[in-house]
Formats: sequence, structure tokens, C-alpha cells
Amino acid sequence: ASGGARDYKSLSVFTPLSHAQPQSENTILECRVCNEVFRFQGDKVPRLLICGHTCCHQCLTRLQLHGRSLLCPFDRQPTEIGDSGVWGLKKNFALLELLEKLQFPPLSPSRSLPDSILAREQSLSITCDENELHIAVVFCLVCSTHLCFECSEGTHSTRTLARHKRVPISEKPRENPKCVYHPMHLVEFVCLEEECRSSPLMCYICKDYGRHMKHKHSLLESEAENVRSSIRSAVQHIKSFADEVGDSARKLGGVIQQIEGGVQMVQNNEGETTPQQVTGSAEQARVKIKTYFNELRENLNRQEMAALGAVDTHIREKLCSLRQQQEDMAILMSQITSVCHQCETTLQQDD
Repeated sequence: ASGGARDYKSLSVFTPLSHAQPQSENTILECRVCNEVFRFQGDKVPRLLICGHTCCHQCLTRLQLHGRSLLCPFDRQPTEIGDSGVWGLKKNFALLELLEKLQFPPLSPSRSLPDSILAREQSLSITCDENELHIAVVFCLVCSTHLCFECSEGTHSTRTLARHKRVPISEKPRENPKCVYHPMHLVEFVCLEEECRSSPLMCYICKDYGRHMKHKHSLLESEAENVRSSIRSAVQHIKSFADEVGDSARKLGGVIQQIEGGVQMVQNNEGETTPQQVTGSAEQARVKIKTYFNELRENLNRQEMAALGAVDTHIREKLCSLRQQQEDMAILMSQITSVCHQCETTLQQDD
């Protein structure tokens, strides 16, 4: 590519060109028909014509057929296509290798990586495929293996294997699942039709020739990102609700302690906190009632006993009710914590 202002090392090949910095002239990383950046998969994968020119898959599907041939949009030379259509054209692997080098630069030795990055990779807790006692921190794009630094340097010490691209675990490219109906092909699209909600995933054969032919669809990575956003939003709402439940439970605990009394940390005039036995409101009520009825004991003995019994009954029922609410909220908090953990685990898993 000729000179330009864009730094392609900072440009993701999974992102359309419109999301990157503006560029006035075409480059080798863009389809010269639609001016969008090539990608490893999907509609923007680069495909070769017989004349040597390269266009993205999407632009080639929009070209008009002349018999069983496509005319190159640059020099009008014909390229014959088979029964599989544009999918039968070879990918430009040289360009894909260049995209891979720009997106995944060679991994620096472990001693030159910041400790914060190492801690981030180790926090993912993925076991090394070579040694189960080690935590993997890199992923080999060629071998498709998770490795710790020791095993990475040991297994890739030869001149040939040292050329393998290894990236941090967090930068590992997401792997698409295999098509249920065509196991040799990866799922790349999602059907948007209502009748296909039970089985929306499809490969290009399902989309162009199979059960989802002529159905509305979108890229799998776009739909996956929408689902992730929904889960993140749900987790935020659940956490907010959990905070509210926690506040209510703490308030109930304070009310119970105020009623029952007990040892509390009290601050004195000098600012020091010391444990002191504090009388609860229930005990204070008993003392007041006893004092009052002692003054009238000779004439109101029966009334005093009845009142004390009424107070005790009320206190027991109130405490029983509050404790039951506290137990219910503790159970609810446990369930909420479990749901949050499952959601966070789901976000860390592959699609």
C-alpha cells in the first residue's frame, strides 16, 4: 500500500473501515470495490479472481453473472465459477496472513511483558494444555493450544515452530461453532425469521442453498455481541436489585438488634469506641411496665400481669416475623449471587 496516515497495527480486521480513521485512498487491506476492510470470515473475506485481483466475498456476490463466469470489476477478465458459486473461489491467503500479522504481532518474551498483563491472563484460570499444573497465558493460533510461558518456549523452540503466532489468552480469536447440518462448515450467520427461532444458526450452505435460503439473516458475531450486551444489562439490573435487598436486610438486622439489645460498639466523648451492653427496646418496655405496675400492684395486680403477657406476646411475634423475613432475604441473596456467578461464567465462555 502507498503511504497514508492510518496505523494498521491499531486497526482491527473484524471492524468495518467506517469505524476506523478516515482514509482517502484505497490500500491493500481494503476491498477496492466497497472500500471496507477485509476480514478473516464472513462476507468480507478476500477472494481471488483468475486475473489476480482480489475482492471481498460480498462484492463478488453482487456482480452480475455472464453465463457461468464473473467479470473482474477492474480489468473485465472472466472468472469461471462452479456449482458452489462465489464460495468456490479461493481465498487470498497471502492477504489473510498479512491481516493476521497486523492484528496479532509477535508475542514478546515473558520477561518483557508487564506484570499487570500477566496477572490479567492468569486470572482467566485456563489450564495449560501441556502441563495441567500450570496456568496458560498465551494461545498458539497455529496449534490451537493454550500454553504457559514455560511450555510455550519449550514446545516452540525449533526454528519452524518458533514462527507460530502466539497471543495472550484474552486476545484469542473467538471460534465459531460447527454447523449442525453441515459439520464440515463453520456457523457464520444467524437467521432472523420467526419460524427459525428454535434453530437460527447456519453456515453459508444453509444460507444460500439449504433450509434458510432467502431468509433474513445477520452475521453471527453481530448477534453474539447483541446477546452479550443484553446479558451485561441484565447482570447490572440484578446487581442493583441485590444491593437493594442487601440494604433492606441490613436495616432489618438493625431493627432486630435494637429490639433485642446486646453488645454494641459505642463511641465515648474522647472518640474511642468500646463494646458496651445496650438494653434493647423490648427490655426497656418491660422495665417501664414493671415500674408502672409496681406502683399499682396492690390494686392492679391482675391488670399488670395481663399487660406483661400482652407485651411479651407482641415482642415474640414481632421478632419471629422479623427473623423470618431476614431468613427469606438471606435465601434470596444466595440465589441472586448464584445467578450473577452463572452470568459472569457465561460471558467468559466461547460462543
